[in-house]
Amino acid sequence: MRTWEIVVDLPDDYNIGIGRIITHWAYLEKILCQITYDLLGVGPKHGRIAVRSPRADDTITMIGQLMLLEKVTSSVNLTGLAAALRAIEKFRDLIAHNVWLINPDSKWLCVQDLSGNWKPDPAGPKVSRRVSPEAVQISPEELAAVKETIQTATKTAIRLSADIAPQLEALRKKSPEQTLPDHPIPDQTQKKPPNPSGSSGA
Repeated sequence: MRTWEIVVDLPDDYNIGIGRIITHWAYLEKILCQITYDLLGVGPKHGRIAVRSPRADDTITMIGQLMLLEKVTSSVNLTGLAAALRAIEKFRDLIAHNVWLINPDSKWLCVQDLSGNWKPDPAGPKVSRRVSPEAVQISPEELAAVKETIQTATKTAIRLSADIAPQLEALRKKSPEQTLPDHPIPDQTQKKPPNPSGSSGA
């Protein structure tokens, strides 16, 4: 079996493509987080503590549920956006968290995929990629295309934010500011369970 050499110093067009995907994705994630914080009515500090960092498609699910609670709407197709983000994030994680290799025969650059299962032999059974890694060939043109896809999703997220913001502002002008309860939460742990027989035990 021939050894596939690990490549650390990638060509400039690969470094540029990977870097742009990482930075554009981070910007898109920030927009989605801010939409969530706006729907919750909290600032970024409270939001980062309470919401943490869910995956992008889970964030879209959260946004959709919060929109229902707040009774705000948008023309954005959240289901379609979530599906697009799921595919983008999978690719982003692939190139960001795995090593790059060079195919000893074709000399193509590939990234080592260790996630999920695949069929090394199309006629054989599926095996874990952690047992038998898959080398995924990626070109600079593909990196550029994914970056463009992220930019399109970013524009959609910005449109979603623009749809929601004025509705939230109008709602919160009508509703009084929520306050904390003026009584403590009762301790139910000391409460005796009901007697199933209905007798007092005397």
